[in-house]
Amino acid sequence: MDGDPFDSTRKLALWSAVPAEKSDSYRKVTVEHVAAGIMERKYYFPNAFVIDYKEDFGDAEGTGTFTLTIKQKKDKLGMITVEGGYPAA
Repeated sequence: MDGDPFDSTRKLALWSAVPAEKSDSYRKVTVEHVAAGIMERKYYFPNAFVIDYKEDFGDAEGTGTFTLTIKQKKDKLGMITVEGGYPAA
């Protein structure tokens, strides 16, 4: 999710509250793991939904850990892609 990181985590929290029965609970999700300028892994989930979302805030201002557990819609499992091993853009 692009933009202000505080806005992005707010969007995650709101998404986590959408009931699984609702069609808008499914979202396209791209997760990128970049290390030393290399795209180690890039995961794409075309129809993911939230299983769990946690926010843990530290003692310092503006720090926190946000954990999002997602799952891919069962009938779209074959559409998950995993890439990696190339320079990050």
